[in-house]
Amino acid sequence: LKEFGVVFFNVESFWWKESYLANTPENVVQLMAFANNLALEGASDLGNVFRHVAQSEWTQSSGAPDLFLLSDAAVTWGEDDIYALSTILDRETLGPLFAYRTGMFGTDTRVLNHLTRETGGTVFTVVGEAELEVAAQAHRQRPMEIISVEIPGCQDLLFAGRPNTLFPGQELQLVGRGEPKAPVEVVLTVKSGKRVSKLKVPINGVLESALASRSYGQVAVGQL
Repeated sequence: LKEFGVVFFNVESFWWKESYLANTPENVVQLMAFANNLALEGASDLGNVFRHVAQSEWTQSSGAPDLFLLSDAAVTWGEDDIYALSTILDRETLGPLFAYRTGMFGTDTRVLNHLTRETGGTVFTVVGEAELEVAAQAHRQRPMEIISVEIPGCQDLLFAGRPNTLFPGQELQLVGRGEPKAPVEVVLTVKSGKRVSKLKVPINGVLESALASRSYGQVAVGQL
């Protein structure tokens, strides 16, 4: 990104600066210093912040901006109808909405999935700091929607963090139960636009470990 703008919100909304700023290390440091002095509130009004962005004249001066929502999307104030919320995000004046899932408790994936789908964006799953740099650039290419995953001879397959999209450079942690049939391969069914395809990933190395069942349990319990 060459330039950016940031709006903070709870039950109210306000811009950090009412203009685009160059994406420089100095401006990022200033932004983080400002954000770290804010007091967190327990209420979120997505409808209010969406209207605030849509009605800000300066954001429209250089075309429809891409939107990045850093929120669990748990609406606790104001409009909570997902169709009314997506209507505010007019695709003629605003660009696609991209959102993020970190695997933390309380994220309303129903809202995130609807808003990103209706605006032409997507939800990226980020389950660790190592994925931040890749996820920050993932919007540059259209990600693929994960339809299903299979390993012959296995069942109860789960992805850590429950990602529903696959973007370039993303790392996935897949767990499951069963006895894979040789030659072992993971079969991913993905969708890009209207095109559905299968990605086959061979597994050549096997490392036996007593921690394997624990890894499965951690992911499975986290998704209950």
